[in-house]
Amino acid sequence: MNQTSAAILVLASSVFSYAAVNTTSTQTTYPFLALVSVGIGLWGILALIGGILREREMFVDNHARLDVFDRLFARDTNRAPVRTRDRNIELSPEVQAQLNVTAELEGRDRSEVVEETLRRHLPKYTKSRVA
Repeated sequence: MNQTSAAILVLASSVFSYAAVNTTSTQTTYPFLALVSVGIGLWGILALIGGILREREMFVDNHARLDVFDRLFARDTNRAPVRTRDRNIELSPEVQAQLNVTAELEGRDRSEVVEETLRRHLPKYTKSRVA
């Protein structure tokens, strides 16, 4: 059960407990509503705790898989990403230092330096249309 439906069960339990408290103790519905309230409340709380734990395990598992992937392929996690329009580009600390010095000496933004360098050194390809 997910967290939303478990929270709805806890809410239903509070409605039943409100109804049980507002009835007089001489009516026959009081014990029934009290038992239903306690049962649904316990069910909702246990389901809510279970949903939270499952979500946490999925979160931990996903991050553990990423760490294992990085270790298997020996990716350098000390690299700082450079933000481009589409995605991050990871640069080594040496290249980061060179980029910082170049940008500072030329008085330009780092992204301008990167863009100019890529424009100069990347091969020119054109997209061909297929009919």
